[in-house]
Amino acid sequence: MFVCLGNICRSPMAEAVFRHLVKQKGLGDKIFADSCGTARYHIDKPPHEGTRAILNLHGISYAGIKASQLEKRHLSEFDGIVAMDSENLSDILRIKNKNSTAWVKLLSDFSKGNWRDVPDPYYTGDFELTYKLITEGCEMLLEHIRNTSSF
Repeated sequence: MFVCLGNICRSPMAEAVFRHLVKQKGLGDKIFADSCGTARYHIDKPPHEGTRAILNLHGISYAGIKASQLEKRHLSEFDGIVAMDSENLSDILRIKNKNSTAWVKLLSDFSKGNWRDVPDPYYTGDFELTYKLITEGCEMLLEHIRNTSSF
């Protein structure tokens, strides 16, 4: 589960990129991805037009992705929760309890780059940088999953 603030820019982009990578590797029947936001600003809305544009440019489908909000149950329904930035990470950890089974990490935890947070293009307008960082993180996340799971 990929998580950002409003679930219209970064986390739906990560969900779409990750699903694309999973499909390319022939693992679509084994790995499920979803996304949500820590806030409820955009519930049921499609990804931001900038997110849709960058995904279209790279031939990546975002079909069926609509904004939703993180719920406590997600911390047990998913194996892992991937936050786009430190603030989202703090919000996730605030609702995590002793019954939560999912690991919680930043997307940058799977990167070899010198970045920590994925900047929010809703505010920066830089969807290209966001796409670059998300793609790098998703590629490394998938590599990590393939190296640590038995399919």
